[in-house]
Amino acid sequence: MTVNQWRRLVQKKVNDTVNKEIMEESSQKTKLHNISGANAELKNYLKELTWEKSRTVFEVRTNMLKLNSNYGQRDEKCYIRGKQETTRHIFECEGNTVKGLTLEKYKQMIGKEGPQTDDMNSVSQSAEIIRKKMEERSKIKMILNKYG
Repeated sequence: MTVNQWRRLVQKKVNDTVNKEIMEESSQKTKLHNISGANAELKNYLKELTWEKSRTVFEVRTNMLKLNSNYGQRDEKCYIRGKQETTRHIFECEGNTVKGLTLEKYKQMIGKEGPQTDDMNSVSQSAEIIRKKMEERSKIKMILNKYG
């Protein structure tokens, strides 16, 4: 066995071990349940989208959108529709003026390997819509808190 073959074999074994450990640990974490089992390689959306849009997609995939229900306050209700406010609800809520998200797009985003589409422009547009929805929801929340 040559030195290069040995290095490749060791690298493959290390990568396999790391992936196995990550999968075992992430399957027990609530923020990682949508991405557990995924290959630990850098996902396409992280390479192809802008930093801001990649961050938004990652926040959706890990339930880290700035919603109180994503941070332990399970009783938080949507200010628009009155349902429990979750990441999934952001895609389903029709009470916003910002349109364009569907349950299908949510499922596409949270797939084990990340958004799998040949059209990253669609993912980019969804990330932009999510940002706008979150900004609108924040403004509504602020107005309701200020004026009741």
